[in-house]
Amino acid sequence: MALVRANSLSLALVRANPLSLALVRANPLSLALVRANPLSLALVRANSLSLALSVTTGVAALTTELRKHSSNDTKCKELDWVCVPLVVESYGAWGKEALESISQLASRLATCSSKAKSVVLTELYGRLNLHLVRANAIAILACSLGQSDFSPLCRFLDIYYSLPRFEPTFGFSRVSDGSQMVVGLNTAGGSCCPFCPDTVLDPLGHHAVSCRHGGFVVTRHNLLRDILAGFCRRAHLSVKIEVGYGLSRENINSRPADILVQSWDRGHPAAFDVTVTSPLTPAILNISSIYEGAAGRVAEARKHTTNDAKCQDLGWLCIPLAVETYGNWGKEAHEVFNRLASLLAFGQTSHKSGLLLEIYSHVNMSLVRSIARAILGRALVMLLLSLMQVSEGRFVCAQAIDMFNCLVASSDVISVENLLSSCYVHQKALSEKLDDHQFNLLLNCSSVADRARLLSVSSPFAASWLSVIPSEGLGLHLTAPIFQVALKWWLGLDTSGGSQCSLCPGSVLDHLSHHAVTCKRGGDVVTRHNRLRDCIVEVCRRAHIGVQVEVGNNLTPSHSKTHPADILIPNWVMGRTAALDVSVTSPLNPQTLLEAGVTATAAALTTEERKHDENDPKCSELGWVCIPVVAESYGAWGREATLLFSTIASRIATLSNKPKSVTLIDIYGRLNLQLVRANATSILARLMPPSY
Repeated sequence: MALVRANSLSLALVRANPLSLALVRANPLSLALVRANPLSLALVRANSLSLALSVTTGVAALTTELRKHSSNDTKCKELDWVCVPLVVESYGAWGKEALESISQLASRLATCSSKAKSVVLTELYGRLNLHLVRANAIAILACSLGQSDFSPLCRFLDIYYSLPRFEPTFGFSRVSDGSQMVVGLNTAGGSCCPFCPDTVLDPLGHHAVSCRHGGFVVTRHNLLRDILAGFCRRAHLSVKIEVGYGLSRENINSRPADILVQSWDRGHPAAFDVTVTSPLTPAILNISSIYEGAAGRVAEARKHTTNDAKCQDLGWLCIPLAVETYGNWGKEAHEVFNRLASLLAFGQTSHKSGLLLEIYSHVNMSLVRSIARAILGRALVMLLLSLMQVSEGRFVCAQAIDMFNCLVASSDVISVENLLSSCYVHQKALSEKLDDHQFNLLLNCSSVADRARLLSVSSPFAASWLSVIPSEGLGLHLTAPIFQVALKWWLGLDTSGGSQCSLCPGSVLDHLSHHAVTCKRGGDVVTRHNRLRDCIVEVCRRAHIGVQVEVGNNLTPSHSKTHPADILIPNWVMGRTAALDVSVTSPLNPQTLLEAGVTATAAALTTEERKHDENDPKCSELGWVCIPVVAESYGAWGREATLLFSTIASRIATLSNKPKSVTLIDIYGRLNLQLVRANATSILARLMPPSY
């Protein structure tokens, strides 16, 4: 949120380290890292200064590689092996041999997945360094709290980074290669559950993984459900999520289908009901201690008793997918996974056994990750509460709360009592209060034009162009001069230097470049319009929507000069044709400046009304529906454009099996990148030489 709101890119750099801002200014090319991925901002401010000051990088990794070779080469030669040490420094720099090995692995993955090697390489390093930074952060947290017993944190790391190899038959009950068994180790330390104050956490973690407080059980269930639904879609099965409420007259409150698979068995739909059970539950502990998988079989029988009646009313097959907390799946789940593996293997070069192992690996990895998060979540809350000990009516953390209260509005002030009574406070909620207050302070001390700009750049998806991965082949790249000008203009910095417009003699460029992005001379406004139009056409075709371009002139005797359809979509709304009229407006226009300085997207809404007034008469004669697609120059989109892109993103997500949120970010990112590139090009074209 900080990047989206209130000049947040510069604020984040200054807050993190003022020296890092000087480094970025000294070397503008480092800003390309920020545009490629906003998350890399953390790497820029953590590593850039130290790398700039270092004489030789990677010395620690090279030294460790030599030490590993001297230790292992002799034994490897006896076994006819090749010793390849994969060494990484704590800040994320990898050794020479690790770079070569990961590069070869990326080449193979790129060949198998038909992706560019650079994309695969970025994904590999991102995943590896993310795990590295996460482990370092947990270690720093443990040391900074000054506690002597950090067994919950250490146990979390053991579970997360020392996972055994998954085997379909045994789940987690057997660990190959003599690895240490994950189950049976104490993860609680005899402490109490922070969500259930009267309950002591047992050594085997049964209460932690089955406690319904904190939302961990629901998150675990939904994660397993979504992964299994994804495998069904990969097998080209038609599935629906969370089906069953009120579909029959009886058993209205039951919900038998977490996943509804059409035509599963001889044309009958199958209702998959995902459930997680613990073999340590007191009611079945005696049985599960004798028979392997007894907890799963009991859960399957219970689900059949609950759901069979309703499924029979609806003509469905009830198939409970039960899994024990240690990774042992029930009989019916094994049958489903075997059939899914057969369907996935059909027509592919992959073997069924490999696909079956992939299914079990994914679901069991997600299961153990959710369990580790449940245990770690309770451990962190316990550590926080342990710091809040009474001392003369005050708390140790009172100073931190006082600092927080000084940085937020009076209506958002919190107290220690409120913090303790809520038991669990989301960091996101506290961060939003801080960001909102800082944003309001920035608005209050800004001019009307700056307020209009800040409200526009803080609109949803306005900053999506910063998260687009640069690709010259796909047209998703910015040259160095274009990117520097675009970033200065977007942040409200002066890009003109008081020079005159090279295309409008006598016109002085304003410091926010409003004249440069709205000047109609030179054809830049038309070029920007056509680029956005073509990008929207490409997005529609990705959704398998047939479109026509530039339709409307001379189709009716009246209104022959109007042009309502930059893009024409047949059969869009209730069988009626939609005429999309693409337009770009500036929130700094004198006509809408006062409204734009108070309400976000006010300029876009005003332009939508004007487009309706101009185009509705002709569209009515032709039987069309007029849909103005209006964008503000800083990347905020109007209400009707937002609804249009949401509908298109839903169709693309259905066709590509990707989440709608990911598709929506991709659409806005491509559109706003074209918009920002056109604006920066227009600014550069109007700067008098020899500025550029």
